Amino acid sequence: MTDPTIRTATPEDVTGIRHVAERSWNAAYNGILDGETIDRALEEWYDPDQVREFVDRDEVTYLVAEDGDVVGYASGGPDGEGDGDVAVLGAIYADPDLWGEGVGTALLSAFERERRRAGDDAVRLRVLADNEVGIAFYRARGYEAVAEREDELFGERVAERVFRRALE
Repeated sequence: MTDPTIRTATPEDVTGIRHVAERSWNAAYNGILDGETIDRALEEWYDPDQVREFVDRDEVTYLVAEDGDVVGYASGGPDGEGDGDVAVLGAIYADPDLWGEGVGTALLSAFERERRRAGDDAVRLRVLADNEVGIAFYRARGYEAVAEREDELFGERVAERVFRRALE
């Protein structure tokens, strides 16, 4: 794939974002999460009205990668836990057919630039401890694991790792 265009998401991108979410969640988490948990997460977190609401929020950085169609997205914003000038990367996914082709890296770089412009000094994120692909992706881009924790995801207990990287 040639370099995708990275731009701010618009309400017109909701269908494409949801399509990438469904494909990437099933590819990334099949075998890690129960199928019912995946379905519930997609249903709740990617409800069209909710995605549209987040796309429209000024404080949220919501980006899409496109190459004719939406092929990836990243979203996040200011830390809501009082951790100073830290942004939280809430989601970043690329279409699984394009994994390893630079879409995720381009999205992450653009997200970091936008959050730096917004005054953030670091990015923090959570990743499932069993998501080896995700962990390798973040480590290769300079993120360091700073904590481990347990959480509940739609009734399923999951182990997560918290990663952080200072922005330059």
